[in-house]
Amino acid sequence: MFNVNFSEVGAGNGDYTQIGFDATGRIFEWVAPDTISGRIIRNGDFAPIRQLIAPKRNQLLMAGANAKFSESTSAMVELGFSNDDQNTFSEIGNDNNISHGLFAKVEHREPLSSKPNPTEIFTRVLLESRGDNFRPIEPYRSVEITRNWNLVDTLEDNEQNIITGALGIRRSEQFNLTYSLDRFDAGSDYVGIKNNLDAKLSLDGFRGWFDGSLLETEGAI
Repeated sequence: MFNVNFSEVGAGNGDYTQIGFDATGRIFEWVAPDTISGRIIRNGDFAPIRQLIAPKRNQLLMAGANAKFSESTSAMVELGFSNDDQNTFSEIGNDNNISHGLFAKVEHREPLSSKPNPTEIFTRVLLESRGDNFRPIEPYRSVEITRNWNLVDTLEDNEQNIITGALGIRRSEQFNLTYSLDRFDAGSDYVGIKNNLDAKLSLDGFRGWFDGSLLETEGAI
């Protein structure tokens, strides 16, 4: 008696198909391949093999810095490199294992008076860049980014760049009005431009807020 394990390998990649069940388990039938112009065309989707899970390695090196140029101007930067090896037993595909990730922010605020808790105008510039196949250990983006930018899974391995410019006015906990413009590039497959307006007001027991955006995209969605 033989104990044979079958694995589903996809249509056209195997020589067997599953035709049913009996008391001993699943029943498979051999399907003869076709030969067209000297090429063997398989007609099944199962093969008598056991697929092994290749050992993987995912490493991440991060470094960051903060700088305060004055009481009104500050900046920060984080740089990371990931090493994502999908099969440590093989050197095939190792050329794209290492990739980079970058996040930088510069912010400036300008008080409109010298009084305590003054109204102030602020500006902010942010840059996020990640190379092909960058793999963080833990997700660092908002879970809504796919929905907010109309992204598809095929863009995940693309080089991606997001740049944001923001301008606003605020006063302590009383009000905050911010307009920002974002640009998202995913290689040559996708470009998105998003306008955002965020407003908050808290005055004499009244609270109100508004959060809206307008998105225009080109490419894969």
